[in-house]
Amino acid sequence: MASHIVADAWLDFASLSSYLQLNAFRRALRESAITDKVITHPRAFFNMSHMSTQAVEQARAAGISIAEDLPSLDTHLAHRLVAGLDDDTPGPDSLALKVAEGIMRSYFELGLDIGRNETLISIAQDFGVSAERTQEILANPALTSLVEEAYTLALHLGAIEAPIFLFDEQFLAQAVTEEDFLAVLTTLQENPQ
Repeated sequence: MASHIVADAWLDFASLSSYLQLNAFRRALRESAITDKVITHPRAFFNMSHMSTQAVEQARAAGISIAEDLPSLDTHLAHRLVAGLDDDTPGPDSLALKVAEGIMRSYFELGLDIGRNETLISIAQDFGVSAERTQEILANPALTSLVEEAYTLALHLGAIEAPIFLFDEQFLAQAVTEEDFLAVLTTLQENPQ
């Protein structure tokens, strides 16, 4: 088996489906026999869409209560923060994945404006990232290019909405459940590149 499996996860922080599927993916990783072999890179996607009724029903079924009057927002800063925290830590609890989920929880469940520096600094601090480091990341212009390049790549892959998961550049998964993620991980384990 290859030393690591790389999962690219295109997420939109204002997409309830992205939030639900990131939760499912992290649960699947925790259950997988190869959790310590999977490196996940959260990538930027911008849906510019509203929550579907189906996604709201799925959230309720998962015990997630959606905040009333969600603010309209620009998610570029949030994507920049996650890109700046991304590394090659395997498993479901990399800092970038935890912060990405924390950003979506803050938006959907608490109704916070995740387009503001102060909100993102507070979220990052919840995961042990200092305010100074977060400010440096948010001010880094190179990360803006990285975020835009990730979004452009997703469009070139034919994506029209997030979330999208690409495993080892061979398995593309969209609108999947925890069980589907486990099946993909099992397939990757049994059929290494």
